[in-house]
Amino acid sequence: MRSRNPFSTQAKVRSTLAASDRPMRIPEIRDRIGLSGADGYARVNRAMTDLHKARQTERVGRGLWIYAGDKPDSAYCAAQRRMQRIMWKRSKCGEFFTARRIAELSESTLWFAQKYIAFLSDRGVLRKEGKIQVGKAAYAPLYIGDDAYLITDEWPVMRTKSGIREMDACLNEMRELAQRFFAVDNLDADNLLNLKDTVSRLGVLVDECENIKSNLRQTGKKEVGNGLSGQEEQ
Repeated sequence: MRSRNPFSTQAKVRSTLAASDRPMRIPEIRDRIGLSGADGYARVNRAMTDLHKARQTERVGRGLWIYAGDKPDSAYCAAQRRMQRIMWKRSKCGEFFTARRIAELSESTLWFAQKYIAFLSDRGVLRKEGKIQVGKAAYAPLYIGDDAYLITDEWPVMRTKSGIREMDACLNEMRELAQRFFAVDNLDADNLLNLKDTVSRLGVLVDECENIKSNLRQTGKKEVGNGLSGQEEQ
């Protein structure tokens, strides 16, 4: 396995982005690491391309980059790839889809599917195409891949965030408990005790989800603020 060269352009770009508290542009990174001119820009651009392929950097705006850490957690990444592949195939066939349908087909939680679809929509990978009635007075948005992204099946992946993983794990446990709850076919003493335990655990999980969601909301506000500060300096 090749070791990283701490003096390479790629290493300097990585460390500069990792140390920054806001998104940066390539010219700014070039100047920060002591390069200049078109040649310096090209070197930084090549390094950024390699880091992006390795999922260590992420574009968050027009020309704005942030450090995304090392490669995303494999299970977290794999879940997104399953959803992405299903959405890409359906989009290639001109078939619209809902977040719930993608969650069912990929065996993910609805919350995680909605989160990833919102992430892709914000980046222009997916677009809304109307809505479908899913209840007497309930409608769900329909999505399809944007034409520009149908020529490749390499769609962006969300960065690993502990809060998102925790939320998905919490919802998965709630779903399993709910399935067991509704699978009860008699009310003997053991089943009644199990139902009480299940209800108690569900209450705990609901509180945990609320706390995680609140923390994610606060984190999201900070990230948006950082992104805006970078854009204002354009």
